Amino acid sequence: MKKRLLLITAVVTIVGIGLLVKKNGLRFWREKTFKEAWLESKAEGENEEEENAEQKATAQAGRWQYEFDLLKDPKTGKIPVNAFNEEMKQAMSLPVSLESYSVRNGVVRTANGVNTATSNVYLKAGPNNIGGRTRAFAFDKRYNGTSNQVIIAGCVSGGIMRSTDGGATWNLVTPSQQIHSFTAIAQDPRTGSQDTWYAGTGEANGNSAGATGAFFYGHGIFKSTDNGATWTALTATQSTLESFNNAFDIVHKIAVHPLTGDVYVAAQNTIQRSQNGGTSWASVKGTLGGNTLTGNTDVVIKADGSKIYVGFHLKNSASPSDRGVWESATGDAGSWTAIAGNTAETPAGFKQNTGTANWGRILLALAPSNNNILYVLYENGNTLSASVSEVDLFKMEVIGGLPQWTNLSAFMPVGTGTAGGVDLQGAYNMTLSVKPDDPNMVFIGGTNLYRSINGFTTTGATNKIGGYSVANSHPDMHGLVFDPTNVKKAYNINDGSIQFTNDITATPVVWNFIKNYQTLQYYHVAIDPETGKNNFMGGAQDNGTWYRDASLNLGPRTSDRPGIDDYFNMFGGDGVAVEIANINAGKQLVYYGFQSGNAYRDEVLDYNNYPGASVRPKVADMISNGNGGWGDFVTYFKLSNSNSEVMFYANYYNLFRTTSASTVDSTKWTKMTGVALVTDIGGSTPVSIRTIDFSWGPYKTTHAMYYGTSNGKVFRLDDYANADALAMPVDISPTGVTGNIIDIAVNPNDDNEIMAVVSNYGQTSIWWTYNAKTSKPSWSNAEGNLTLPSIRSCVIAPKLENGVPVTEYYVGTSVGLFTTASIGKTLGAGGSVVWSREGASVLNFAVITSLDYRPADNTMLIGTHGNGMYYTVIGNPNFNPNTSTAINTAILNDKNFIKVFPTVSRGTYQYGQGSLTGIKSMQVQVYNMWGQPVFSQSVNYGSGTIPLGNLAAGNYVIQITSDNKKYQTIQKVIKQ
Repeated sequence: MKKRLLLITAVVTIVGIGLLVKKNGLRFWREKTFKEAWLESKAEGENEEEENAEQKATAQAGRWQYEFDLLKDPKTGKIPVNAFNEEMKQAMSLPVSLESYSVRNGVVRTANGVNTATSNVYLKAGPNNIGGRTRAFAFDKRYNGTSNQVIIAGCVSGGIMRSTDGGATWNLVTPSQQIHSFTAIAQDPRTGSQDTWYAGTGEANGNSAGATGAFFYGHGIFKSTDNGATWTALTATQSTLESFNNAFDIVHKIAVHPLTGDVYVAAQNTIQRSQNGGTSWASVKGTLGGNTLTGNTDVVIKADGSKIYVGFHLKNSASPSDRGVWESATGDAGSWTAIAGNTAETPAGFKQNTGTANWGRILLALAPSNNNILYVLYENGNTLSASVSEVDLFKMEVIGGLPQWTNLSAFMPVGTGTAGGVDLQGAYNMTLSVKPDDPNMVFIGGTNLYRSINGFTTTGATNKIGGYSVANSHPDMHGLVFDPTNVKKAYNINDGSIQFTNDITATPVVWNFIKNYQTLQYYHVAIDPETGKNNFMGGAQDNGTWYRDASLNLGPRTSDRPGIDDYFNMFGGDGVAVEIANINAGKQLVYYGFQSGNAYRDEVLDYNNYPGASVRPKVADMISNGNGGWGDFVTYFKLSNSNSEVMFYANYYNLFRTTSASTVDSTKWTKMTGVALVTDIGGSTPVSIRTIDFSWGPYKTTHAMYYGTSNGKVFRLDDYANADALAMPVDISPTGVTGNIIDIAVNPNDDNEIMAVVSNYGQTSIWWTYNAKTSKPSWSNAEGNLTLPSIRSCVIAPKLENGVPVTEYYVGTSVGLFTTASIGKTLGAGGSVVWSREGASVLNFAVITSLDYRPADNTMLIGTHGNGMYYTVIGNPNFNPNTSTAINTAILNDKNFIKVFPTVSRGTYQYGQGSLTGIKSMQVQVYNMWGQPVFSQSVNYGSGTIPLGNLAAGNYVIQITSDNKKYQTIQKVIKQ
């Protein structure tokens, strides 16, 4: 049997992760706890103790803080007000890459004669068998399983997804230029109005795409009038995205009145109502305010419209008098009557109204088959243990017009670790629902999902049916929704997208993941370095590491992975950095991990027999993050581009190196002391190494490693594979940069040229240099027309277009993927870089968190945060590593070489020969202001003309290079 991890020494829950073990020679995924795998991986004898709810919430906060630190303006410590709106406006105003170009008779042409931009074909790459976090899910009320099979789902970072075939396939229908954080969906139930839907945005905690700390602010309510096919933002609910100044910044629930069509929104600490389809709104209960712990609300409406119930957090600090459960026959302001929780122990046993405990989120659920029954579930402030539950449950039944309350709290599930209990993780995951035809079959969930067949009147009729250790079920529950045509078929929405069962009454319940729901949220992605092999791997938020096995490395496709975009789960937890090594001695190693410092090695060509192992350095040599782990929440490591045995691992400002990655264990790393000495600046918050990149090609002692830090520094370590542990890297940082250098790209053909990007708002975010290997590189601001988005990733891609060498540059941002070409030539001529948006009809404005690139065949992999993976081929490859092509290798604008004139013309430009000897020929090239070649010609050294009369009016750059590459003239010209 393959030994996935070492001996289990404890089972303690912080954050659930998945663990792969063997069964009958095959892998299956069983959930283990963060702590369990952590202990197994380190096996170094630290004393451990159980984690309480506060510590679990702290672990969640580690993810949010990591993301927030990547985005906040370093000057203010906040996300700039209106940042999303402004960056989206800018992105929408930029050129869009539409079509490819070709060189004909020395002139680059397109179908319409204008070279707008390159055209890469972007292909979806899944995963199709696993999705990202989902908080909203609803069937069309006319759903019949045949002529109507419409389902609408709301992803926390992936937008609104719509299926017209009962969930077999899904399409993203969110307006491309809008926010993609959706948390609530509701349909107008009235006959004749059922094409109208409403969707709410904003999550009180948990979303790392926005990472504003306590909240991921939404952007109001969206409305559809064509049965969810298209959506429009309701103007009255819009506000600045980055500040909590609007009732609709956080939407917990939406309900539409079955008689009047009035729309009720359970917002942060207030219930809002619209009586005109969303044109205007008014508060009918509560006051705008509250924080991430105390602002949750809920709303449900009886099917006949006779009663509306709302719930307010029991620790509501903005308006304490609103705490508890309320009812109204009209929904008007001032018409509400408190029925539970507003005064101490009312009804008997209902949690006392107090402002001192850290608890109180309330959920409401009416029994569909008997609307006189209302269940109320709330967070009770206790810490889950073997004998204590974190939740209380009450049942209210109206009998003879009077409410009768039953306290069911004594029968709530309890337990520790993965074994049992309703662990709410600080109210992050919480659900309550009732089977449509049985008021006594009740479901409650936290990290796990439980079913009672007698309404939780005893413990003997309760079963754990989802969550940890349940096959094909993901933990962290957000809802349970039933198929209108089959009350036994149910859909569970959670942090692992959506799973369904054909029989929710069965024991055990059998779950299946829905397919083609491409919504995974990636931190890092990796492409197989072997030419032509489109095997991919990615580390995803709360969904672990998944592997795309295009080459059938793992053997024939299995029933659960029938297609090329059905991925294999390598590991659980929060995915982190990922790497795929070159094939060596019949093995292809892969590297992955999970949050807070954990890293593993595995093998894909002989997967079932390879003894996977932890590769994390000794914890005694590392810095603890104070949260049970080491270093940043998202573990970071990197393989050399030249040698898959050379690997670096980052722990804050510490950097560890191995030159034997295929066999390394915790004891065999070299701690690069010189790196730590130079990188560390002291202070209460340690500096972190965020990114690493290397020279390309067979390793040479002239090769360099470049790394970027969380305080805006870029360093170079020469001969990185052989450098002494005390070797001091060279600080080559651009002047005045603060914030996170989140990614660095090295030109595969010339390691003198690099690009570095900054993720924080309020900073110059794109930097470029042509002489990175000097002691003081000349950095240039390459933002050009792309000044507002958060830049998350970058690639430099050399290619050939009909024999003409072109260097393209790509940046992944918070609002899509952008490209430009020939930055050096543009800037050298005094021009401004012009970026164009890529993949407009496929990628849209997705958050592009990670790019990986294989220069041998020019394949680029794109990892998004909420829309899975994509890939493209960037034209014909031009991979010639260890060559010098940067412009600093030539003497620029030597008047004795050549002279270009005039600088303004209607189309004909001249060049005059200088007095140099030893030059036989020259390459004459002309580029537009996108950096793309529009003219190319080889000529003898001498004087001549450049005919550009057929080009559109505008600015161009003429570049003439001597045959020995020693001299180069660059001249910006204007074509009238």
